[in-house]
Amino acid sequence: MGHYLTALEELDLYFLSDLTDEGIAALAPGVCAATLMTLNLSFCGQLGDGALKELGRCSALKSLEVEHCSLITDGGLHELAQGCHDLERLVLDGCAQITDAGISELKKCCPALHHISLKDCSAAGLNAHSHAHPQLHSGVHGSMISWDGSTIVGTLDWSLLPS
Repeated sequence: MGHYLTALEELDLYFLSDLTDEGIAALAPGVCAATLMTLNLSFCGQLGDGALKELGRCSALKSLEVEHCSLITDGGLHELAQGCHDLERLVLDGCAQITDAGISELKKCCPALHHISLKDCSAAGLNAHSHAHPQLHSGVHGSMISWDGSTIVGTLDWSLLPS
């Protein structure tokens, strides 16, 4: 089916709970050829790292939403980051297996990434960035992070910051 969708720029598969990594593998070769820029896979609970590996072939991808895809790990983020260098926006809300290591990989490989949402990602804080941005220390609750190469802005709990 994917080879019939070669000019697709935006795809919303929100809450398609039966969608699997294999389904993405069937779509990715045609859909992602060079045109897909926006993809919403939020609440597709069977998707995991295999889907992100396939999406790593989508070189034009700029915005990806995978909210509450709890099978996604840092390994999947690594695979995604290897091919999606133009990624600008990533929503990972509720992806509880994501850690600082995965976020660091994205930051390193995706220079255009300026918006990442990590709501309800209890394993992902900003420990990976605390050396470069000590003013955030442990006070960021992993809510929303934006960076422009030199600045990280998050939702702060001021009581956690040193006085």
